[in-house]
Amino acid sequence: MPAVVLRRSDDGLASLNLPKTYPKDTGALPIPHKHCQHIGAKVFEIGLDGIDYWSAAAGGDRELAWFPRGATAQQTARRSFDDWW
Repeated sequence: MPAVVLRRSDDGLASLNLPKTYPKDTGALPIPHKHCQHIGAKVFEIGLDGIDYWSAAAGGDRELAWFPRGATAQQTARRSFDDWW
């Protein structure tokens, strides 16, 4: 399957029931993980291999979720996201 790039937009965030201030809520607090899990589940369900997204995690601004299929993921090396991307 070809890579798919999704860009953040106000309409896209609204379609996911997320505020325009994502990854923070309107009070500048991180959006709880449980509110974003359904997005990753949908990405997996439609057959995409992963998603690059804005992170609400402390100390980070982007994350990559990878959903390997048919094989068990194994760490063979470790690189920072900036070096990899």
